Amino acid sequence: KELNQKIRKLKQHGQQKSPYLFNQLLQAATQLNKELEQDYPLYQQVKIKQPFLRTEKLQQALADESSALINYFLMEESIVFLFVNPDTVIFHRGEWGEDEQTQLRWFKGFLAGKHDPFKEKNIIRYQQLGHQFYQKLIAPIDTHLSPAQELIIIPQDQLHSLAFDALLYKPITNQGTAFNRYPYLIQQQTITYNFSARTWLHQQPNNQTFNSPSILAYAFSKNGTPIAELRSQAKAAIPGTALELKAIDKAFPKADKTLRFGAEEAKLEHFLKAIEEPYDIFHFALHADSDQSNRLNNIIYFPGNPVDSIYGYELIARQLKGRLAVLASCKTATGTVESGEGLYSLSRAFLLAGVEGVVSSHWEIDDRSTSELIDFFYQQLKQQKSTPNALRQAKLEYIKAQSKFDAHPYYWSGLGYWGE
Repeated sequence: KELNQKIRKLKQHGQQKSPYLFNQLLQAATQLNKELEQDYPLYQQVKIKQPFLRTEKLQQALADESSALINYFLMEESIVFLFVNPDTVIFHRGEWGEDEQTQLRWFKGFLAGKHDPFKEKNIIRYQQLGHQFYQKLIAPIDTHLSPAQELIIIPQDQLHSLAFDALLYKPITNQGTAFNRYPYLIQQQTITYNFSARTWLHQQPNNQTFNSPSILAYAFSKNGTPIAELRSQAKAAIPGTALELKAIDKAFPKADKTLRFGAEEAKLEHFLKAIEEPYDIFHFALHADSDQSNRLNNIIYFPGNPVDSIYGYELIARQLKGRLAVLASCKTATGTVESGEGLYSLSRAFLLAGVEGVVSSHWEIDDRSTSELIDFFYQQLKQQKSTPNALRQAKLEYIKAQSKFDAHPYYWSGLGYWGE
């Protein structure tokens, strides 16, 4: 961008006075564009002005994948969304004002564990808003949904980091803290997320299953503490991470695996060398953070004293050869929302780096429940399920296995799938 600005300025004012500088800049810009076209073909496709995306083309792709898609647009006082499945195209417009914005902030906070789940008024409010947002976001098209279809959600602005899994598809009363009995949307649909309809269309199909995958995995801690004793500490030991890697080993005992535990093994320098080779699955049970004001400040921490780290934009520059990245770290699906460009997160960084699909987190996830959920997830993946379906089944198994309070959506709906 800076090169192009200098070239335009020289064209207007100084090309004749500075022909050498002009030619140098032009050559540099030309070479840069050639390298971008060669190394980042998806960037090139997005950069070139595209014709209007025809719904017929989208419907054909959705038919091939047995999927449906909802693309949301938040306006000043309304919400508009486009729903497309192989047989139907629907435009819907509904009210969306300051009240909805305030309610959604509270709702997302409740899911993320920021409001006391034991308070009766909070439980009642979640029950009301869970169904109210279902009515606004899903109900207008729910008669066109099939349980066999994967539902692709393309959120915008405030809808980012909303766990659609935890919406309530019917009203409930008098359930109290029996969260294992709530009518969650996940019980009816497999939900995935993407950045735009065009991005989804250009991605390679990722419905392959995993038989004996090659796996590269890192855990922040070396030893797994019994689940009952786990607790999270910022950039300190997170014992559940070791249990996640043990779950991988249990699910795929004969697979080609590289499992690295704790500060002595899970080193950034090892990762940078290892990614020169292709892997089916990357798994990161590490600390991570995102920045809602600086899109470049999305970061993964490797253990050590001091800790080492790598930024999302550094991953993009390196390009990864992998089918799936599991980012079982905090806030890996959150970040800066840029107008007209969408969400910049670690999830997006991994996808732009070449990984076909990403499992990532909407908020600061719980160490104990995440290790259990990951165990269920890899057991489902072992059964030759696609990644989105394996994640859905893992969540359902987790809810079924918990006491009524431990089935609170905070513990299971924080992880979502981004990609094809």
